[in-house]
Amino acid sequence: MKAFYHWPKMLDTISAATRTCLLCARVLTNAGDLAWKQRPTPPALPRQPFTDIALDVHGPYFGNLYVLTCTCRLTTYLLCKPLSTAPLTSDVIEFLNSLTCTYGTIPERIRSDNGSIFCRAAHQLPTVDWEFTPTYASVSNGGHERKHRDLARFIRLGFLQSTPPITSRPAHRTWTHIVQLATMHVNLMMSPSAHGLCPRDLIYNFPAHDLVSFTQYHTVDDKDSIWRQHRQRAQQRSTSHIPMSEILVPLQTGMSVLVREHQPRKDQPRWSEPIQIQEVLGDNRVLLTDGRHVHTKNIKPLIDDTYADFQPTDDDDNDLLNDTATESS
Repeated sequence: MKAFYHWPKMLDTISAATRTCLLCARVLTNAGDLAWKQRPTPPALPRQPFTDIALDVHGPYFGNLYVLTCTCRLTTYLLCKPLSTAPLTSDVIEFLNSLTCTYGTIPERIRSDNGSIFCRAAHQLPTVDWEFTPTYASVSNGGHERKHRDLARFIRLGFLQSTPPITSRPAHRTWTHIVQLATMHVNLMMSPSAHGLCPRDLIYNFPAHDLVSFTQYHTVDDKDSIWRQHRQRAQQRSTSHIPMSEILVPLQTGMSVLVREHQPRKDQPRWSEPIQIQEVLGDNRVLLTDGRHVHTKNIKPLIDDTYADFQPTDDDDNDLLNDTATESS
């Protein structure tokens, strides 16, 4: 192109025109488009167990076996409620009531996805600060998702260790027993970076027993401060590994963005029509005007004024050269 035209900041102008083209933006996924658009801030740890929790549904197994799960964000202690059918809102309310009756703590803040059972439960509990995670962004509830991986591993191990091994839908009593054993194993997983503490140690003051030797685990002095330091280091480490966009965009209410289409057909564009941000909910979470909660890694702002920044000024008009016209003259 330079063989025919040239002007100052030519590459910047062309690049800006490409970025401001709506059709190009909908079909192209450039470097940084799938990165986080805001730098995350590690949240402060709760002051005591079970005041800040995460809820989710794990499963299904064998068609319709589910587990309603709850993770304490301070201790990472896991609670599970095995179900023989898909969970209902009443199961969520009963699960939370059981937590309060057992541990004497009323949750103040709950994080979950925006499934219908959790949305209805949030309406029934107006005093609880209920936070919904964006769709297609399991990283927003990453600590709870990691617990699901451990839980699934021990549940599959329970199926294999049964006599005979379970290969079809078990009875509810057997399913409950397998989930209880898997939950116990998850809560007894020790953290070497926390002096060998496990989540159970933060809930009970007496040490657990080793399931093989039947001996008690060693006690750790000042375990509360050691665990808090361990959790803070883990949060900082997770934050440092997050892929960040080179340009941190200040997202604002009313800004037009494109939303990433998940699993589009071959003939479909990779990004949606422009839609506006209704509210910025926090670190890398936005509410769109159509009611969707979206993570910033799944949106890209429309750049509608960058091209004007690179337009040649009146003083630069004489710098525009047409080499072909010059040669012909």
